[in-house]
Amino acid sequence: MYICVFRLFDLDKNGGLDIKEFESLYYYIKQWLNAFNTYDRDKSGFLDETELDYALKQMDINFTPEFIRFLITKTNSKAKKISLDQYIITCIQIQRFTDEFKNRDINYSGSINIKYEDFLEMILRCL
Repeated sequence: MYICVFRLFDLDKNGGLDIKEFESLYYYIKQWLNAFNTYDRDKSGFLDETELDYALKQMDINFTPEFIRFLITKTNSKAKKISLDQYIITCIQIQRFTDEFKNRDINYSGSINIKYEDFLEMILRCL
């Protein structure tokens, strides 16, 4: 998780975080923690499908119930809830993939047509 987080905030890609990048990381972690605690309505320390769906909708991210279920079960096929760590990782991944998608969706149509290698490049940029 931590490498993924650092990569997202290492804007100059020098392998480390300067003070401004660290401040940005700290700000987002506080925001994600506050959001997680807000949406964890039953205070279980986890978000269930309904809570995760609501949390994502508050960020203007609208997924089908099936995709919400997939997000929760992708790390643990038996899971019915997502932990704080997985919530943060999921938010980061969604943001990175969305940014890559938007770079290719020049008409803002919500769809792109790409070659297989372009797809792989897009995915690998996000890892």
